[in-house]
Amino acid sequence: MSHYNWRIRHRPPANRLAGGSPGRLLGLFITAVIAAVGAGTAFADHIPGHDNQDPTFPMPIPGADIFNGGLLWVTLIAPDEGTIITNTTYHITFVSDGATPASELLLELGVKVGDGIAEFTVIGADLGFGSGPGVFHGKLTTDAFNGEAWQLPFLPFSTADLFIAATTGGINGSGYFVDSFVTFDVIPVQDPENLVIESSDPPDNAIDARQPSEPDGSMPAGIDSVSLTFTGNAAPISDPDFLITTDPPGAAPVIEEMVVDGNTITLYFDAAIPLNAWTNIEYAPSGSSVRIGSLPGDVIGDGISNANDVLSLIDHLNGVVEPLADYQTDVDRSGITNSSDVLRVIDLLNGAGVYDVYLGATLPD
Repeated sequence: MSHYNWRIRHRPPANRLAGGSPGRLLGLFITAVIAAVGAGTAFADHIPGHDNQDPTFPMPIPGADIFNGGLLWVTLIAPDEGTIITNTTYHITFVSDGATPASELLLELGVKVGDGIAEFTVIGADLGFGSGPGVFHGKLTTDAFNGEAWQLPFLPFSTADLFIAATTGGINGSGYFVDSFVTFDVIPVQDPENLVIESSDPPDNAIDARQPSEPDGSMPAGIDSVSLTFTGNAAPISDPDFLITTDPPGAAPVIEEMVVDGNTITLYFDAAIPLNAWTNIEYAPSGSSVRIGSLPGDVIGDGISNANDVLSLIDHLNGVVEPLADYQTDVDRSGITNSSDVLRVIDLLNGAGVYDVYLGATLPD
């Protein structure tokens, strides 16, 4: 596992902004070239040991990065080509004169990833900073950047962003960072074709036996998300890599959102998986897939709804069979499995209320 740093470097302002007072900063957002600031914001006049008009800036200031309303320059030592971040840690040492409590310091660090910015915000209080003058040390680990992948090499001075503010009011007085930086660990990006679905939640071949709605048709419900765990880090995977179909053929749900967490991806659909059908989720690059079914009343999960499902649910309640999953037993979707679920299975089999008659209903083999 490799280890890299994001080091916070100083970039002084080229001039004062009109309308503000020195040493006070309501908030600013900088990139590698420009800074966008709110009304009334002012930059510090003086940076010890340097002339603000020095044309050689940006330059690191040895030993300390001034923080008295001036800009901070962020230098990124990036991950290698083909790597994924797995852990990020802030290491912050801040010397404060107490005018703005260090506990109220807010830092938002961002790195351009593809067309977007990966960001994380840390508050001084989260780093254990206190108030009053002093030297404050903090260390905070986050998974905010986990899964971010670099498919191309970055130059040593790549674009990064830093938002500086105080949680209440503006920033007054002066202070500076000493040896403040961010570290993160990376692992190699895997070839998408080598990634295979290892497991899912609900599991492969699961059948949702629960009611599609209340008997009067209110509160429609169904499985509208599936989590897939792969054999490696899932960061290289994107929405178009999935093919969603149904059996029998019909309107399949569409991926509305995809959340990556290490080896696991959770797919959120625009609608519940369709009734009386299998929904097939294929990861196209490797051809691996899972299927999830929906057949109200099919407690056993054998692809047919009949009187045996009533008996199976009674056996489950009496503890005489291996425990079944909630999607099999909490038929009325009340959050608890009890005798009411037995009655609801009977309702489904008989077609009570708005329900179709599910007695003898099946899923394709």
